[in-house]
Amino acid sequence: MKDYRIRKALIISAGVCALLATNLAFSAIEGVRLVGLAMHQDTGRNIYIGALHYDELIPVPEDVVAADGPKAMEYRVVARRTSIRSLMGSVLLQGELATGTAPSKTISEFVEDIMAAVKGSLYAGDSLEIRLNKDNTVVAILDGQKLASTTDRQVSNYFLMGWIGERGPSTAFRSSILAPELNPTMLPVYEAHTVSSERIAAIEAWSEKEDAVAINISTPVAVAVAVTSEAADSTVPTIASAAAPLSAENAVSTDLASSSTELQEALTDTTIITAQEPSEVQTALTLEPVLLASAAPTQEMIQPVMEDAKASEIIDAMEYSQRLAVFNTSVLRSVYAEIRYPRAAVRRNIQGTLELDLSVGKEGELLDVSIAVSSGHPMLDKSAVKAANKAFSEKPVQEIDQVARSEYSEEDGDKLIIPIPVSFILTE
Repeated sequence: MKDYRIRKALIISAGVCALLATNLAFSAIEGVRLVGLAMHQDTGRNIYIGALHYDELIPVPEDVVAADGPKAMEYRVVARRTSIRSLMGSVLLQGELATGTAPSKTISEFVEDIMAAVKGSLYAGDSLEIRLNKDNTVVAILDGQKLASTTDRQVSNYFLMGWIGERGPSTAFRSSILAPELNPTMLPVYEAHTVSSERIAAIEAWSEKEDAVAINISTPVAVAVAVTSEAADSTVPTIASAAAPLSAENAVSTDLASSSTELQEALTDTTIITAQEPSEVQTALTLEPVLLASAAPTQEMIQPVMEDAKASEIIDAMEYSQRLAVFNTSVLRSVYAEIRYPRAAVRRNIQGTLELDLSVGKEGELLDVSIAVSSGHPMLDKSAVKAANKAFSEKPVQEIDQVARSEYSEEDGDKLIIPIPVSFILTE
């Protein structure tokens, strides 16, 4: 009887271990395991891989939002460079679309603390973690360095709803992050983007040099410039906009609860150049609309940057993200209008994805076009470079928003480096 009980216990233990291992990958984040992956795009450019982590000892519940911790949302950067303001603005927009409510004061303060603690840009491999602990505290951690914390678990719920809420902006993202198995093509990309020991040391030094919530004004920040919805519409006439009144609680938030289907898809652009028929060359642009900043500027938005100014007093993160998307879309459309799918590539069934670097001067004049990430096919790269040169050879990049200057300015401030993603895809 004793031997029977031992064998039964071993069988049960083996079954539990098998259950925990099935379709699950263990995470580098202590106490949790990796259970979901999805790619986040913004204006056709891959920005981060979203990684969902959950308690390593408990099967993933159907309602992962309501479930207790430990669990974590990880934003692992895959773009060569992005700003924390752009990233957090996108996060807040996703949460507002999914929940139909503007971020609370606690959520806004949590995001402000994150943005104030980050000095400079984020780079490929950086990992921002929003973690809900067992005691319901929520912490933000960048490459091992704690940036912010709160005792309100609704902060975590708000961000998570932005990923998996049915009213959220991306059906594809939600389906991927909640899939029963990890995406086999995305997992190697996730694992390949890791942070170096030098980068970890640099981030640790932030808190050693100054208070963790002080702004480093030597880092380019967005100086708000008054932009009306009418002006934005005239820049990109076919972009959908959401008119919304100002609220007393959040003067620069837009009411996205009543957003249309177009607006809910706005944050998941697919930017491709397609040839519809292999025997003919046709250029079709699939560029989803983006959100416009429809709220009128407040007095706080047009104040000069002060040394002790908080991020929220300079420009709202969601406004920053929206305006950057409008600028990017305008530039992309100018380039895409000139791109032609090479006939030789069509005949040989050649496809590929690349990224250009558009170097632009202070006045918007084109300085250079270079291949930042090659498609692996010279004829596709050449076609994209030729299109970018043609788009701005005789006219400058018009109306460079101060947000774009903040996002793309080089250290010397004399030029902007604007990334241009291009995908050449053949369709049946």
